[in-house]
Amino acid sequence: MLHQGLVDALKRELIGVPHLDFLVDVALRGRTTFKIGGRAKVFLVPKTPEALKAALSSLSSHGIGYHIIGAGSNVLIGDQGLDCVVDIGGLNWVKELDGSTIEVGAGVRLKRLIPLLIKKGLSGIEDLSGIPGTLGGAVAMNAGANGVCMGDVVKEVLIIDQSGIRWMSREEMGFGYRTAGAIERQHAVVAGARLKLRKSNPKRIQQRIKAIMRRRYKRQPLGGKSAGCIFKNPAEIPAGVLIEASGLKGYHVGDAYVSRRHANFILNRKDARAKDVVELVWRVREKVFKDHGIWLEPEIKGLGVRL
Repeated sequence: MLHQGLVDALKRELIGVPHLDFLVDVALRGRTTFKIGGRAKVFLVPKTPEALKAALSSLSSHGIGYHIIGAGSNVLIGDQGLDCVVDIGGLNWVKELDGSTIEVGAGVRLKRLIPLLIKKGLSGIEDLSGIPGTLGGAVAMNAGANGVCMGDVVKEVLIIDQSGIRWMSREEMGFGYRTAGAIERQHAVVAGARLKLRKSNPKRIQQRIKAIMRRRYKRQPLGGKSAGCIFKNPAEIPAGVLIEASGLKGYHVGDAYVSRRHANFILNRKDARAKDVVELVWRVREKVFKDHGIWLEPEIKGLGVRL
């Protein structure tokens, strides 16, 4: 539990750090795509890798746990809130290093990055169009769609861990299905990445994106309050197919319900609470296991809740 004395000590230590905003008692639900969650006792917004390092070092020295968020997608935050949140949204630089390599801050949202790449005639991540996350989140979970993953285009990743700030090669990252092994093993935080892309015709890229978004709007509830796909796809069959086969489309707990358009989405109808989503997640996976013998693993991250 983060008591007031510790908050005050942390504030004295960090308040003078350049490019670091220190906020207290911040509402979190409006900062997530699910629109669910309590409040953060401490909310830190670093705007440079150095500020992020200073924040993480101070938290570590005081033994304070923290959670990283970016666009607030792919997460479910507990109703009771969190002690400390570090928002990487301030790490929002984009630099062109050469004709086909760019360096991007972890806080840059994909919906901003992809149009910038189109203008430069750079192809490689347009298949991720429609994913509402940040570059940092996409790298850390190796986000993917249409057979393309973020790790496919990563050249190097700027990470912060106990060793400090350093660049890690794509090979060192250990990318796998919806994971970057090195980030998990070393409890590291992604601060940025260098992406190796390929030259292409901007009109061709735009046509590809239009086709992707047409399919997304047809198949997914993009206008609703959700965290994206709830479960990872098992090797045998997509999670949404299993959930639908178990007759769970439209099934609900409180204001949390399984989408009728795509069964691997849980939507917040109005004022769902995290406890409603958690209960629904467990009921869905238990029913799928009973019917199909497959235990679904969550793709979204529970912050302050157990999924």
